[in-house]
Amino acid sequence: MTLDDIAERWIDWAVSEPRVRALWVEAEDIKSLRRPYTSLCLHLTADEPEYPSVIQELSGGKARLGIPGLTVRGIHDTHRFAKELVLEAAGNVFTVIAEQSYLLAKRPRSAVVPLVDKTGHLPHVLDYSAKKGP
Repeated sequence: MTLDDIAERWIDWAVSEPRVRALWVEAEDIKSLRRPYTSLCLHLTADEPEYPSVIQELSGGKARLGIPGLTVRGIHDTHRFAKELVLEAAGNVFTVIAEQSYLLAKRPRSAVVPLVDKTGHLPHVLDYSAKKGP
């Protein structure tokens, strides 16, 4: 299973999971967002009432992602009250950062590719102030 396969499983899960409002890939530069992925940092957002249950499910490895051997290697608090999960599957280590939807505009970002957007306005609320110039 490659990082591309893992991303596809997360997309399927985010589409079918009503608590998840959006899922995107984030990196330091646009080249790192292209497939095939050599590293993967997924971000997801949930609204406040559902956010704690999403975190609990993901942290406990109970999300029905359909990724064989998915294990949680670490959970960390991050800037602006998000949770970073370091996960591993099929020898691939990747990161998922879960954010509360009302705080999306408060975290600086460089390069983003939306994968699932149930909000209809995800690209417009993100702060791209960490983007490097030409």
